[in-house]
Amino acid sequence: MKISLAAFALIPAICALAVTNGCVFDETSGEAVVKKRVCVLFNESQETGTFTSSVVCDLFKKRLLEVLDEYDLELSDIERIGVIGGRYKVVKLLGHDWTMTASVAVSRQDDASGPVTDGPAVLLNMTTQSLRSLKGKPTVADLNSDGVDLLNRALNDLLTGADPRIVLTLGDTDVDPVPTAEDPLDFKWLACVDFQVMMSTP
Repeated sequence: MKISLAAFALIPAICALAVTNGCVFDETSGEAVVKKRVCVLFNESQETGTFTSSVVCDLFKKRLLEVLDEYDLELSDIERIGVIGGRYKVVKLLGHDWTMTASVAVSRQDDASGPVTDGPAVLLNMTTQSLRSLKGKPTVADLNSDGVDLLNRALNDLLTGADPRIVLTLGDTDVDPVPTAEDPLDFKWLACVDFQVMMSTP
């Protein structure tokens, strides 16, 4: 069922008044654009400089349902959906600074006990990155197109009722100085992906 003309007429006003809800009305294209964010937390305690760590993000459907509920929409009312960026920061770092080279890959595994159905694909690379410098204000991510394409495929499947489960893997690590049992690498790293939902007025 398509959204009513009356409901669509309210969207520009809602976007104008609710400046904190991530909604923008584009008068040129006639689209209401709602921005959403999903985040995962890597909680690391490592005693070696070469390690792999994975976390799961299964919040994409929840965020889309928030949009549908807020604007009284149905899936058929969504015109487009896609990744628009990402950011990351260290929220906790124990001890001295560390320099880390690593990549973050994404893969899709909707069933936790089932096969990976898409990926892995690299979403982000970091080269000789000071972890201490990542504390405080988030760093805007330079996202790799392969990882973005995978996420966009998952997002588009949301529009057909799927509930994508994305696994993010921190790997290809090289840490300086090399962590040990006496001097472990202990940090928490928050990684976020921003996406937008676009609805066109009739």
